[in-house]
Amino acid sequence: MRAIFAAHQYNPGLRTHVIAVEAEPAMFGWMKEHFRNNGLKPRWHTLLHGAVSEAPGPVPFCIGGPRGGEFDRPLNAWYGQFIARGNPAFGESRQDGRYCGLKVHLHKSGWRSIDVRSISLRTLLPKVKRVDLIDLDIEGQELDVLSAACGELDLKVRRLHIGTHGSEIEAGLRNLLCSHGWRCRADYAHGATSETPWGPIFFDNGVQTWVNPRLSVPVRG
Repeated sequence: MRAIFAAHQYNPGLRTHVIAVEAEPAMFGWMKEHFRNNGLKPRWHTLLHGAVSEAPGPVPFCIGGPRGGEFDRPLNAWYGQFIARGNPAFGESRQDGRYCGLKVHLHKSGWRSIDVRSISLRTLLPKVKRVDLIDLDIEGQELDVLSAACGELDLKVRRLHIGTHGSEIEAGLRNLLCSHGWRCRADYAHGATSETPWGPIFFDNGVQTWVNPRLSVPVRG
């Protein structure tokens, strides 16, 4: 939403189109409401219910921790839901009711998941000619997702703004994007206090911002 309004401040005549993907079904409803509350009709854009991953197909998606535990929270108190594929806490399960119309899996660990469709960048990017910005916060999937689509990113995407979730992921992103000629504009590690142009800031999740010199445009100033 901020990106849309920033683009319109830059040039009121610019046409903008957002492709937004959200896996948590109730939050997906919130997203559509947020568009409407800001005077934007969801049908003007492409809003998709699904989890961004490196390949299309169904994936298990965590919606909560053991009942009564740290991650048994109201929806508006936790935004760390994640793809649970390969996580040992999401093994054998039994059905435990429904959530937003979807079957809930209660795992022996007490964690709960639902099945959602996965949507890859390689599925989305062929549908557009140019992307000014990809803002990615996908709870640990960022390196796999960008690695699987790096060729398409080089050809079509001008800027990446990435929430990072681990030192190995951060190092992998640096290696991947540098090897493809991207230029880093910001790199703040997760779980650390970093000096920024706005003073010292503690970053729970890390942040990396990259620009594609093959497609970058000069900033009007």
